[in-house]
Amino acid sequence: MYRLREIRLNSVYHVLLYRTIEPHCFDTSGTVRESCPSPPALENGYVQDADSSYPVGKSIHYACNTGYIIVGNPVATCAEGLKWTIGAISCQKTACLFPRFEGQLRGNPLKPSYQIGEKIQLSCPNNMQLVGSALLLCEPSLKWSPDFAEIHCRKQVAPPVTHPTVIQCQPWERVFETRCVCKLPNECR
Repeated sequence: MYRLREIRLNSVYHVLLYRTIEPHCFDTSGTVRESCPSPPALENGYVQDADSSYPVGKSIHYACNTGYIIVGNPVATCAEGLKWTIGAISCQKTACLFPRFEGQLRGNPLKPSYQIGEKIQLSCPNNMQLVGSALLLCEPSLKWSPDFAEIHCRKQVAPPVTHPTVIQCQPWERVFETRCVCKLPNECR
């Protein structure tokens, strides 16, 4: 439908033809909806299904970097108020760290971390003696077994020095092995 409209510009009347727009329905799928900011960062982890926008109701899943395992619920959801609903979550290392030994105790092999099932051979310096287990095992709980707090080095106790005992026999006796026995007649003088 077209309508005529007359306006005056510089003392001249111009006739404008304009069209009235009738109401239309538009597809709103391409329109921008409000969305949450980027999901919170996860130390040693990342968002698996990252996107450019996170409308209310959208869920994302967290995953951990290699060498770490997820602890807690990995799902976060963009909630009303444009805030993320997320539980307690963390990425835990899947290896045991090298233990801090007290005193002279040593471990081999020496490396920053050990996979589950790996062992450390324990030893002491030459003048020391190992008290407790000689092996530590990295358990699935990421703790060392047995508890190395019970393992330590101590000074070696030297065996007592034994001096040969001199056996004193009577003049008519002689030493035989470790005792005195009577001399034979031909041995007497």
